[in-house]
Amino acid sequence: MPLNRHLRTGAAAVLAALLAAVTAGCSGTRPAADVGTAETARSAAPTVQGPALDPATVLSTAGTRITCPKGAEPTVDLEHAEFSPGLTGGTRLDRRSYRISLRGRVVNETNSPVRISGVGLAVDGYPWHARIARPARLAPGESQPLSVSGTFRSTRPQQARVAAYPRWHWEDVRLRPCGDRGLIRDD
Repeated sequence: MPLNRHLRTGAAAVLAALLAAVTAGCSGTRPAADVGTAETARSAAPTVQGPALDPATVLSTAGTRITCPKGAEPTVDLEHAEFSPGLTGGTRLDRRSYRISLRGRVVNETNSPVRISGVGLAVDGYPWHARIARPARLAPGESQPLSVSGTFRSTRPQQARVAAYPRWHWEDVRLRPCGDRGLIRDD
């Protein structure tokens, strides 16, 4: 396993343990999922000579340090959905074809521009291929409209849960080794 992956896994476990402790201490909230403990984080982290890499820092192929962008991972926020014919009980798909139209926004809450190469779609966990109008680029802190329309063939009764996620990469090619390191996943 690459060194950065070990550090990222160890740092994630420590962060999850800290968040669980902080969340558990707040009234009216539930504890975060137990992802690991500080002990497993210590055992997963390798011994490194010299200064440790920050989770938001990676090494380029030339061996230079790259400080990765910060913020939340780019997302799709769905704001409106129409199903034709209508949903059974307002939430369920029957065994038939549905015309689905969605509107929302593609959001970049990072401090660096991103390129949007596509948007993945799923209905109740099953891939859905539809016509998508989306932005190709988002500046830092920017959001732009998204529209989706197409037909989904439901082969069984199921929940009408639609998920959309952007396929993205950093606009600056020098940042590509960063991937999603250092970003907050907004589930």
